[in-house]
Amino acid sequence: DIRCAAWHWAVDEHEVALLAPGIHALFLFCDVSGSFSTGTTLFSRAAAELHLALPDHTANQAALQALYGNALIRLGACEVRLGDIANGEQHLQDGLLRRPADQERSFALIQLGSAAAHRGELALAGACFEESLAVSQRCNDMAGKAEALNHFALGASDFAEACRRCTESLALWRQVGRPDRIAGLLTDLAWNTWCAGDYASAAAYWREGLNLIEQLDLPNERAWVLDCIGVAAWADGRMAFAEQCVREALAVYTDLGHQMGIGMC
Repeated sequence: DIRCAAWHWAVDEHEVALLAPGIHALFLFCDVSGSFSTGTTLFSRAAAELHLALPDHTANQAALQALYGNALIRLGACEVRLGDIANGEQHLQDGLLRRPADQERSFALIQLGSAAAHRGELALAGACFEESLAVSQRCNDMAGKAEALNHFALGASDFAEACRRCTESLALWRQVGRPDRIAGLLTDLAWNTWCAGDYASAAAYWREGLNLIEQLDLPNERAWVLDCIGVAAWADGRMAFAEQCVREALAVYTDLGHQMGIGMC
């Protein structure tokens, strides 16, 4: 579409001034729409082209190096979201070798922590999230702090701690004004609340989150909340409704190419 065409043109022309402020916006578009397969394609091509351009652009070498590193970090983030953990971690580590600015470093550490958590290495994940939180606090990045607190819930020692982290993150996202993140946090909070045994509160969070998700048309978040509601229904013995929810979630994840989501369903 027109976004992809514009991005490819800017990459081909090495338009650093256009690419630098647009690189995170493009990732956010992929994040909100769940289009991580598209993100992988776009950021992979950008990283390859920028890498080839480095030897020929001595005048703006520092800017190109930074942009190349940021493209690698976004590529790695998209790969981790799709379940390609090994390649995602490699690209994130390569991006960090370019000594990115604090906000970029905080973002990369979140993605590395998420990858470690998916592998079950919760201590490593916690260390990444803790460092990310410290970096975000140092540069006063409220969104970065909210993201780190959200991910801390993945490695929480119990559901009460997970709920506390989610609540802290949700409050920050409300201040930042990111309704997509608010919707996702409501689902995470509902899941941890349900696991802690507070079924009534979990149902209320799910209703609020799903309402927001439907308003914003967030396919990735919709699949996640349907998956969670399906598991809760299965535990309650409502098998037909559980299967209906999980099948709906599976269809969305399949359309998005989200391998981890497909596996969960």
